[in-house]
Amino acid sequence: MPTRIALAGLALLTLLLMLAPAARAGSYEVRACDGSGINRAFSAVGSDAIAADASCSADWSLGMKVRNQVGRGTLPAFTWGALEAQAPPGAVITGLRGNGTAFGTQGTGLTSGGWEAGVADDSGYRWCGLPAGCSWAGPAALPFAVGGLSASRVRVLVICSSGTGCPTGSVRAAATLRDAVIELRDDGPPEIGGVQGALGSGGWTAGTASASFSASDPTGIRRTRIEVDGTPVFDRESSCDPYSMRPCPDAGAAATLDTRHMADGGHELVATAWDAAGNASVHRRTLQVDNTAPGPAQMSVPARWVRDGTQAVVTVRPGTAGPSGVSGYALTTDGSEPGSSANAAGPVAEHRPGPLAEGLHRFRARAIGGTGIAGREDASVTVGVDRTAPSVSVEAVGDGGDGREDWIRGPAQIAVSGTDQAALSGMEPSGEGLPVEAGGYVEYQADSEPAVRVKGGSARFSFSRDGVHAVTVRAVDGAGNASASRTASFRVDSKIPSGALEHPAREDPRRLRATVDEGCIAAATLEMRALAGGGWEKIDGRATPGSVSALVPDDRLPGGRYEARFRVTDCAGNEGIISSFSDGQPGVVTLPLRMRPRLAAALVDAGGHETARLVAGREERVAVSARLLDDGGEPMEGNEIEVRQRIGSGGWQVVARGETAASGRVGLRVPAGPSRALQVVALDTRTSTGATSDDLAVEVAAQATIRAARRRLRNGQSARLSGRVLGGFLPARGRELELQGWNPSRRRWQPVLTEGLRCDGSGRWKARYRFSATVGGTVAYRFRVRVAPRPDHPFAEGHSRAVTVRVSG
Repeated sequence: MPTRIALAGLALLTLLLMLAPAARAGSYEVRACDGSGINRAFSAVGSDAIAADASCSADWSLGMKVRNQVGRGTLPAFTWGALEAQAPPGAVITGLRGNGTAFGTQGTGLTSGGWEAGVADDSGYRWCGLPAGCSWAGPAALPFAVGGLSASRVRVLVICSSGTGCPTGSVRAAATLRDAVIELRDDGPPEIGGVQGALGSGGWTAGTASASFSASDPTGIRRTRIEVDGTPVFDRESSCDPYSMRPCPDAGAAATLDTRHMADGGHELVATAWDAAGNASVHRRTLQVDNTAPGPAQMSVPARWVRDGTQAVVTVRPGTAGPSGVSGYALTTDGSEPGSSANAAGPVAEHRPGPLAEGLHRFRARAIGGTGIAGREDASVTVGVDRTAPSVSVEAVGDGGDGREDWIRGPAQIAVSGTDQAALSGMEPSGEGLPVEAGGYVEYQADSEPAVRVKGGSARFSFSRDGVHAVTVRAVDGAGNASASRTASFRVDSKIPSGALEHPAREDPRRLRATVDEGCIAAATLEMRALAGGGWEKIDGRATPGSVSALVPDDRLPGGRYEARFRVTDCAGNEGIISSFSDGQPGVVTLPLRMRPRLAAALVDAGGHETARLVAGREERVAVSARLLDDGGEPMEGNEIEVRQRIGSGGWQVVARGETAASGRVGLRVPAGPSRALQVVALDTRTSTGATSDDLAVEVAAQATIRAARRRLRNGQSARLSGRVLGGFLPARGRELELQGWNPSRRRWQPVLTEGLRCDGSGRWKARYRFSATVGGTVAYRFRVRVAPRPDHPFAEGHSRAVTVRVSG
């Protein structure tokens, strides 16, 4: 007997893990298989040779049940199975109470023993087990309560404790449990993490602020709370499960704090989390509140104007402020209203804007409090910057001319002007009685004369004689910045341009020239007027030193006698008229200046005959003959000739080119095409105006095809006819056609189908003709398609070939 007890104890210690928890703080209870019939605490573990059923209805009156399986033969020693409840990490089971049964054959005197049943923890049996069963398998369960535990788990256990194995011929060991209450102790507080917002930061706060945290614990979080100065702003209980070993979920808390209802200064912010056992963790933070807007800042600069590379320095100091003080300033350098975000760190900020453009610069600053609250009012200071010299200019003005290419008409008025940029120290003159240098002034030196200084930003003087003059000028602003000296040359010319026309040259007869006694000519215009009356025709001229010329448009102006003159403007703006030839004759010319040739052209038929109108085939090239004679009737050799064609209402296009022979003749061939007009053109040359022939007409008859699907039909049937209009140039939507039939009695073609008969844009057409009047024998019917002329289809009238269809009556 002692040997068997020792073996049983060894088996139990081998199966159970030992835990050594500390003892402190909270506890909670977990229920299983009470009146609700719920079990989420116990689960089956061990060998499948032991039937462990965690259902509360495993035994209808006894609840959960563990027993040996029947009919498994002899099981090996230490075969075991159980219903196990395990404490969460960090927690221990301190007690178990409920209604249960347990019996086994060990120690009962039964011949087939070795089985044990009972409730055990990490250190051994706590109820029943050895030395004998506590209850038989009858319906009555025994109430029990086990306390003083410190275990990581408890088991409702069945085990074979015999070293030689245990029989399974019948149920030899069983244990049941219902109305179970598991008592647990949790010694560790929950963990607070994920602290954010006001709970995580220690800075100053204004307006609304968020505060949040998350908490976790092996037993779950039963409650979370956030307090400000002892007043809860968030307090929430979790939904916990009394049937779970970890009854509560992890949880957190989040609150929005409106600090505008709090006094400025420090406030205690407390975050608390309680686990399922009631252990609490606390996180504390001091909330610093400042909702007071700072007052206007104080701004200063060491000097109103800076120059010669000196940088402006703007210093900003705080005015009144709340407890958080001033953290910075919203600063603008262009005079615009500052925003509400700091771009200069405080509380005292020294801003060096670097090189600034000349002018007055207004700096504005708004104080930003330690909590980010912007002041309601801003401060400003103005800095004047003038580090760049003024500009200076010198020019001829007034009646002296327009100064083109530095030429001016005398007497010359010269203006000197000094200009400072807007809002700089400026060119304002010094006050009365003060030296010139005490304010802005301009200085000029003409030729070799002494320099002259004039108060203010402008001065004028004049030259009275023609010639080349040099002027050196500079400007000095009120801050003493001096411009670089500038030297300009002026050529004074008061003489009116004059000259003589030249008679046209034979090799370039339409270019009219004139000599001019000027070396610098700004513009020249040829003016022509018919002697018969009318206005002056203005023609742009070309100028070179000492001469002008222009091309007379004798191809555009009607023939006849014309007055001709050049209007010449020199570089000083003096204007003169040249209207006589060098031999003293008045400037009269007869147009055209170039020779006007005569051009005759004709079409050549197949027999070599010339005609102005020719009928050609659709694919036939057309021959064109032309002859060019000068105004004396002599042949013109080597002239370029073009043949142009126009189809319908379209434009003229070049289709052939050639050159006249010694006889003045040229023969050309024009590509095949539709009906069209042709025109022969002799291009103009330097000595000839060119010529254009009369229009020539080429007529091309339209072509079409026709076929019959069947050549023999009976009366009452329909002929299906189709074909195509050839040659292209069809309207995009096609055109109408006419189906004709041969009338043998009248010996002529007559329309048999017109309405609805059209070809498409590619020329294809289809038609049906029904025979209804053929009686008796067989009659041969002949058909063709007529293509009538129309403006948008450039062909003369044409017909298809005839097709014959025989119809029986």
